[in-house]
Amino acid sequence: MEVAIGAFVGTAVAAGAGNVTVAGLADMVGGIVGFTPAVHVANTGNITLSGTITDVLPAHVTPTGIQTWTLTSLAPTEVWSKPVVVTVEMGYAGPLTNVVQVTTLEGASGIYTATSQAVVTPELLVTKSASPNPVQAGSQLTYTLRLTNTGNIALNGVITDTLPAHVTPTGSQTWPLTDLTPGHVWTQQVVVTVTRGYSGTLTNRVQVTTLEGATGEAQVTTNAFGYQIYLPLVLKS
Repeated sequence: MEVAIGAFVGTAVAAGAGNVTVAGLADMVGGIVGFTPAVHVANTGNITLSGTITDVLPAHVTPTGIQTWTLTSLAPTEVWSKPVVVTVEMGYAGPLTNVVQVTTLEGASGIYTATSQAVVTPELLVTKSASPNPVQAGSQLTYTLRLTNTGNIALNGVITDTLPAHVTPTGSQTWPLTDLTPGHVWTQQVVVTVTRGYSGTLTNRVQVTTLEGATGEAQVTTNAFGYQIYLPLVLKS
């Protein structure tokens, strides 16, 4: 009597009484917050098998704890499969150890411990826009900053916006970035007035640094024109 127990992702390596092999949940969690491995049991022997499948999920995932299923009348060559959906704790980096064990009434049994690695991936996307473009000298120009957390950990840091010359206000403005969770967006508008009579380009640059290591920057260039068109005044009597 034989039974092969494993996962669709993982490597079957262990053998126990009754020639049983068992594999765990996954080899690697590369910054994946949620993943769906599947435990499967294949009867590779020549008699029907019945027993119990126990899956001990690691800490730092949801759900955690122990899941148990009953193996009932698994005929030779048949396969029993069960997806196991877990979500890795936000911000956790380290090992995830999963243990799958199968015992059967017919005597076949096996156990395998698989250790996956959860990694933290701090990432962000920075964009900037300006309106209107082109802009007339003496008029207002609105900059819109947009920062998106595209990683899997909350971000904290500083946003620095360097305004161009020939606008009021000018210089640099800074804002704190506090606990921007994955998938969320931080936005800020900055309204400036272009110096009257100025013609040329206006380049605005924003930079972001975070304690978690993610950085980003973006810039936008606007064309300013300083001329005005005057129409003749015609008086009629």
